[in-house]
Amino acid sequence: MRISSIVRCALNLRHNIYAVSSGSVPSAIAIVRLSGKDALSHIKKLTRKEVITPRKMFYSPLYDKDGDIIDKSMVVYLKGPNTFTGEDTAEFFVHGGRAVVRSLCNELALLKNTDYAKAGEFTRRALINKKMDLAQVEALSDLIAADSDAQRKQALKSDSIGIVMKPLREKLLNLIAQYEASIDFADDVISNSDSVINDAKKIINELEKLEKSSKRGTLIKDGISVVLVGRTNVGKSSLMNRIAENDIALVSDIHGTTRDFLETRIQLNGLLLIITDTAGIRNDSIDVLELKGIERSINKANNADIIVIVIDGSNCLDINNEVEFLSNKIKFNEKKRKIICINKSDLFETNNMKFKNLDKFIITSTVDSNGIDNLIKKLSAEATSLLEDSHNNSDFVLSQQRHIQLIKRSKEFLENFIINTTIDRAIAAENLRECADSIGEITGTIVNEDILDSIFNTFCIGK
Repeated sequence: MRISSIVRCALNLRHNIYAVSSGSVPSAIAIVRLSGKDALSHIKKLTRKEVITPRKMFYSPLYDKDGDIIDKSMVVYLKGPNTFTGEDTAEFFVHGGRAVVRSLCNELALLKNTDYAKAGEFTRRALINKKMDLAQVEALSDLIAADSDAQRKQALKSDSIGIVMKPLREKLLNLIAQYEASIDFADDVISNSDSVINDAKKIINELEKLEKSSKRGTLIKDGISVVLVGRTNVGKSSLMNRIAENDIALVSDIHGTTRDFLETRIQLNGLLLIITDTAGIRNDSIDVLELKGIERSINKANNADIIVIVIDGSNCLDINNEVEFLSNKIKFNEKKRKIICINKSDLFETNNMKFKNLDKFIITSTVDSNGIDNLIKKLSAEATSLLEDSHNNSDFVLSQQRHIQLIKRSKEFLENFIINTTIDRAIAAENLRECADSIGEITGTIVNEDILDSIFNTFCIGK
């Protein structure tokens, strides 16, 4: 299905929409946005001015239906199609008091064919009016949700994914035309099929390159997972509080205080790290809740990007044995990135024989903050190295799970096409068409209403 046939039935573009687009109130200034064919007449009615110059901001009181002033405002009229939505648009800059904004919105609701916008409805109209493609819509959603500089930069780069997808789809459409022609003209089947198969293999290589970029994209978009693991009472919760510079986890001398994992988010060198404190691991617990917490800790560690193994330096006879004990309990992959942190340095002597050759460990104390900076630097270095390992020299990377799945599906269709060229040419041709459709779904050339709803539900009202 084409996007226009789906969306235009669901969305009545004859109606104007409005919403607060500047965020929550109260605030110093609030911006109320209005989009639709009646934007100009609505401005004239609210300002009582007959001559409005497009793209020129002007000062005016705003009046309600009874002639009372709602507020003194700065107003701008933007004539379509050169606007965000592609429609005539008005923006009212008013004082950000709740009563002011509520009164203006109530007045707009009384105007002809004007409704309060749904979540993401302005952006949805931009899509319908071909001001954006679907990949750009998703990139905008990521940009709004970005917590870190890396996420912001990636969202801006993702805006251009259509530049790559459009020529890929055009290549596929050409392949379809060539292959179907080869079926119609039997004499050319062998020569044309060989050429089409070679071209299909080249496209598979391009798709694989995009697929490889998804690891880096996912790490940036979702954040790098760092999990603190260790026995009970080794200071994991205190370490997390120190790293986050906030009292997030409850700290106690009682064994098994942490029953479930706690998470906090920090930024290091522009990267988002999700730090998780887990329940302490021990053999002698008979508490059902604690055992469940330990099980969840192990699962969390196995899915982590970086594991910080925390050891109590004041109560450890052999560091290597302790690391081996935790490794056996958690059973994590040997290739997984690990940082071994010897905590409670304020309670032990580093000249003790068991603490010789400590260069490969991070020594910390949450009491006097010794080594905390070193731990943070190590986390930053490991996170940066993790991204470098997943770098594939692409101008941009895939980060949306929807895109990643569509790329995988497209590759599978092409692989099936190559197989089916020697089995059933009609099915092979269908494989090519399905591949082209999957690529088209990324930018919204082909999409269904359910996908659109799930995407626009991530937007706030007013965008």
